[in-house]
Amino acid sequence: SLQAVLENDLVEREDSKLRIRLIEPASAVITKEDIIITNNQDGTEITDFEVTSDSERIIDIKINSGLGTGRYTVKFKDTVVGAYYGNTMKDGLVFRTPPKTVGGVECPDVSEINYYLFDGVKQNVKSGISTATEKIEIKFTNTISDANIEEAVILKKSEEEKTYAWELKDDGKNLVLYPIGLLDPASDYNLTVTTDICAAENAEAKMESEIVEEFSTLDDARFEIKTEGIIKDSNTATFPVRIIKTNTEEHKYSYAAAAYKKHTVTDAEGNMKTVEKDVFQRVDINSVDSLF
Repeated sequence: SLQAVLENDLVEREDSKLRIRLIEPASAVITKEDIIITNNQDGTEITDFEVTSDSERIIDIKINSGLGTGRYTVKFKDTVVGAYYGNTMKDGLVFRTPPKTVGGVECPDVSEINYYLFDGVKQNVKSGISTATEKIEIKFTNTISDANIEEAVILKKSEEEKTYAWELKDDGKNLVLYPIGLLDPASDYNLTVTTDICAAENAEAKMESEIVEEFSTLDDARFEIKTEGIIKDSNTATFPVRIIKTNTEEHKYSYAAAAYKKHTVTDAEGNMKTVEKDVFQRVDINSVDSLF
């Protein structure tokens, strides 16, 4: 699909301006008639805007009416296609306005949500999330209270809530969720951050609008790590893993946490030494299957 990025996703409520850059130029100059801007909270369309650029790749938009606090989506209509491949834009671009203040304290807002595998690799939510997701990081614009995290942040598969452990990092601006157990394969989830989230300094300074992010998990293989029978040898480990395949397709890789404390490394002087460190190994499913 036609890909684009926002130069800045934070837009002022008054004198609102945003710039969009296309990765691939469009087949023609983009005008106001090619663009739709909607309010994410109530779905209303913003029509009082103008396109001040005259380009197939860089689009400057000026919104004349004042914006309220919240999130908005800008998207090209199907009249806009790439000059090279002729594709349309699949996903809209989301921008937000600055949060308001209550009693001199800024209401918190979500600035970013990221999903990480057990080996620390950040995933692309648009491409699907692995069942072997270790953690979900939710970054806020202000320090939040930890008084009601489990009630205010909800992870669901359909209508079934998924339990998680959590911790606050970075002075209370980064909430990290650790799902209990693996995510189910080929399933639809949604992560909701409700307006019950409030600033640590003032319980009345709450999030102004609910954030809901939907994501789907890949149909990758699930696994269970057997804690007994681990064979340690230098900086490698062999351990039995039970694979639960979700269909008859071949699955080349899964992720397993091969965690053990003793790990041999080489220091700056070239000396070998043993350190306390958790090591995460990628496991080839074909070789894992041979264990059973």
